[in-house]
Amino acid sequence: MAVTLKGSYTWISVVLLLVFTALRLDGRLEWNWFYVLIPAWLFDSVMLLYITAQAITEVKRRPTRRLAIILNRLWDLSAVLNKILFQVLICLKLQAIVVIQLSYVFFPLWALLLQMAASLVYRIYLHEKTSSSLPIRRSL
Repeated sequence: MAVTLKGSYTWISVVLLLVFTALRLDGRLEWNWFYVLIPAWLFDSVMLLYITAQAITEVKRRPTRRLAIILNRLWDLSAVLNKILFQVLICLKLQAIVVIQLSYVFFPLWALLLQMAASLVYRIYLHEKTSSSLPIRRSL
């Protein structure tokens, strides 16, 4: 049930974000870009709460691995914060509130993508390390 709820919430957020963005770009909405991104803001706030709650419950369950759990959750929090920073900068640029180069606007997005790539490489490394240490079974 929880997985279905998470998936439904994610899809509803994405669909609303795409609809609001399309309507804003088409000129049918004259909303501020900060209002257009409300589905993304709500999704990010739920993610921040979820990551924090997950960290608290994991630390209570396994207090001996406290440092590793906190570092993992800080990694996740930094990814969400990079996304939020990118959204704020893109809204400021599109609303012409601040004159800023696009390379600076997209810096948090590039940092997020590099972080995701590093996380993927690390998980592949851990998988290879654990699978190579397992004994090989041979069937007769």
